[in-house]
Amino acid sequence: MSRRRPLARPLLLVVASLAAAGGLVLESGQRIAPLRRSPTESLLVDGPSTVGDGPSPSVGLLDLPKVEAWATSIALPERHLKTLYRVLLRPNNNEHSISGGGLFERLLSNDFPKKAAASLLLHNDLCKFAESTSTVVEASKSQRGYKLAIQFDREGGPVVETVLIRHAEDATTKTIDDEERSDELQPTKRKRRKPQPQHYTVCVSCQVGCARACTFCETGTMGLLGNLSSGQILEQVWHAERYLRQQSPDGAAVAGKVRNIVFMGMGEALDAYDSVHEACRGLTHQCLFGLKAKQITISTVGASPRMIKRLADDVPGVSLALSLHGGTQKLREELIPSGRGVKGSHLDELADALDYHAKRTGRGVMIEYLLIQDVNDGAEAADALGEFCIERQQKQRTNASGRGGRHASVTYVNLIPYNPTSAGDRFGYQTPSNERIAAFSSRLRERYGVRTLVRWSSADGRDATGACGQLAVASQRRTDETS
Repeated sequence: MSRRRPLARPLLLVVASLAAAGGLVLESGQRIAPLRRSPTESLLVDGPSTVGDGPSPSVGLLDLPKVEAWATSIALPERHLKTLYRVLLRPNNNEHSISGGGLFERLLSNDFPKKAAASLLLHNDLCKFAESTSTVVEASKSQRGYKLAIQFDREGGPVVETVLIRHAEDATTKTIDDEERSDELQPTKRKRRKPQPQHYTVCVSCQVGCARACTFCETGTMGLLGNLSSGQILEQVWHAERYLRQQSPDGAAVAGKVRNIVFMGMGEALDAYDSVHEACRGLTHQCLFGLKAKQITISTVGASPRMIKRLADDVPGVSLALSLHGGTQKLREELIPSGRGVKGSHLDELADALDYHAKRTGRGVMIEYLLIQDVNDGAEAADALGEFCIERQQKQRTNASGRGGRHASVTYVNLIPYNPTSAGDRFGYQTPSNERIAAFSSRLRERYGVRTLVRWSSADGRDATGACGQLAVASQRRTDETS
């Protein structure tokens, strides 16, 4: 069997120059602009540490910048490229392939010009791309969803983990999860709305491993092996949608629809900024995944306040989640070692970045706070967190008043009970009791008026080691760990 000939490096370099000089760009209704690139910058990789680098890496159809550059090089109009995506990548087209029979007829049936279709197939241009450069090598079912292990490029290539979190709603329209499990912890009252069918949140990875080495997080035990490209991030969502269709007897999407994307898997999102930015453009594009920007959440440990401000400027419609875990600089440094003595990571500068983000986007930030027994779950820690949130609320009210707005954006806190990891075991970390969690949540609400939600559901993936903080690929774990 003949192997598919990979896209040559010289062609991509030429194509990159064409795109940077004003080539085809698929416009998104969400107004997420493509990254600005210099005319000489190669689109072959997203950065020096992108996984899959080599003399002839595979290129996937979901790698939007490279596909746009290719379309520019062959003078393919934007409307024709959109048709290609509809034919090959939209739901219920999973049986279609680039090399499979009937592509010519499928293109014509979708109003693709006959001459252009014949040219594509005659010159075999589409075979420079793969529908997917990755494969699901393992799938685990948990109480609330699935965990997929996805391998890129080839056998023996890098592996990341992607989590599918199932949400179900009852007839009273209140979500069946989180604080309902405890009588002491009642969620904020919500407006009644029509019940919706079962749906999923996909938790994607943006790096293989992570350099931040948070003391409670399993991913940090791998070290950083590389950034994923934007296409590799999007392929995780593609696999998730495909996997859910496969769970239905008739192949329909009755198993659940992907409705939200969170960058809370392996890796620090702002350390892979270019890839994450381009992935957001693909997620929101009508011809790819068609999500709204508000359905996407980018999580960060806040190591770079400067990148938080850039995020607010580039993708203001996307939600921001900050993994704070401590209301004082000292406590944050204890849990997030990458914050120690790094310029621009002091808590005051981080607070300034959050205030800028709220002012620029008109939206509040979600604070993620992992509760660890006798570390950050006491009254003093709750007071520090409350003060931090109150300061943000006051700044946001001032900003809203200054721009004539009627409402200030709201900062709220997700409290996440610690999920056991080997990383946390080294420090003796344990999950607090329900009583301590209840006391912490009540103190924030009653003393400081902070909106809180205890994410009991974050523990539902423990049976598949897919809960918050537990993602890691053992075979790729670094070997230089010290106990």
